[in-house]
Amino acid sequence: MKLRLVAAALAAVCLSGFAQDIENNFRITGKVTNVPDSVTVCLMRGSGRVVETISSDTIYDGNFVLTGNIDEGNNILYFNIDGRGFPDVFSKIVVFPGAEIKITGDGVFYPLWAIESPSPLQKSIAAMTASQMPEFEESLKYSMEESDLMYHMYVDNRGAEDVERETWQKIKALRKKSNPCDSITKVKKLEYMTVAPIDEIWMYEYLNFVELLRNKPDRFDAEKIRRLADRIDSELYATPYGKRIKALLSIDGSLKTGDVMPYAEFVDADGKIHNLSEFEGKSILLDFWSAGCGPCVMSFAEAEEVAAKYADKLAFVSVNQDVAHIWKEALERYKLNGIQWNGYLDDGVMVFDKFGNMGVPYYVFITPDGVIKNMWCGYGKGYLMNKVDSLMK
Repeated sequence: MKLRLVAAALAAVCLSGFAQDIENNFRITGKVTNVPDSVTVCLMRGSGRVVETISSDTIYDGNFVLTGNIDEGNNILYFNIDGRGFPDVFSKIVVFPGAEIKITGDGVFYPLWAIESPSPLQKSIAAMTASQMPEFEESLKYSMEESDLMYHMYVDNRGAEDVERETWQKIKALRKKSNPCDSITKVKKLEYMTVAPIDEIWMYEYLNFVELLRNKPDRFDAEKIRRLADRIDSELYATPYGKRIKALLSIDGSLKTGDVMPYAEFVDADGKIHNLSEFEGKSILLDFWSAGCGPCVMSFAEAEEVAAKYADKLAFVSVNQDVAHIWKEALERYKLNGIQWNGYLDDGVMVFDKFGNMGVPYYVFITPDGVIKNMWCGYGKGYLMNKVDSLMK
């Protein structure tokens, strides 16, 4: 189910009407058919790895309204319907101060609904979507099936291990069908981007490809992705997307077991700079996490147990991946203690990026002499303690 199921619990801000700053208000009105009444449509903003709901409404007689307040510029927001019978996908909507936007559509595949907006960037989004047809529509069908299976497993039969095992087998079989389709949509999008006009949407999509290149370099045409960077001029490299793209492309390979951990700086919640040399003579466990990650939140209690058990021999360093306000809200919400840092290197590259931009939670075990001994991703109850017990031997 969508990241917002966790993120909204952390930082949902529901705006039911126009905010006080009238000039910065935006309004999205929707008129759709063949969509059940009573389902909730949501508009969200991405903040690092966390998604915050900023407006929501319930569809009644095919109508809905989303309103809010935007300070300045073009903002790429996310639109979705979270529930049974809908795909698990976000649609992108460009919102700006004073925007009046209309959405029309038929059926439950809301990423295919028409968005009428004065912003030319919305037309760029539509063209990017059109370039992936018809496979994109097919992928929505697979996504809807998987979403319904997730609801069956985690909502209707929560805690039923036999149902969970059976359902996961169905999901794996479904993904064998959906993965090739998803890959084709990405290949088509990548091909379209070789000729598409370069604007903020192009940069946004290219950054996603560069991050995929860091994560799964063998699944896509890495050389074609890198060649697209030649289309970016120096002015675009000065934008936030451009800076991030340039930084990620500058990384030569990913850190692996046996490598020496490079110098890295971290910042604590008070803004003080730290580095790993503070733990000379100790083993170090880096725990990369995000507030929008359910397994990360589940791991907190066990992480404290591990840190306490090996306090004299091991520095357990929690390294958050979120923007500052999300991170600090999470520290307060979950009453997190111990070593809590946020990590970055020069030129906008985070420490986490050096490991290939893997998922979270992600753990890196470093020996007292600074060598990476082990790395793994994911969390299950008891596994973290067992793993550290083994490594500390």
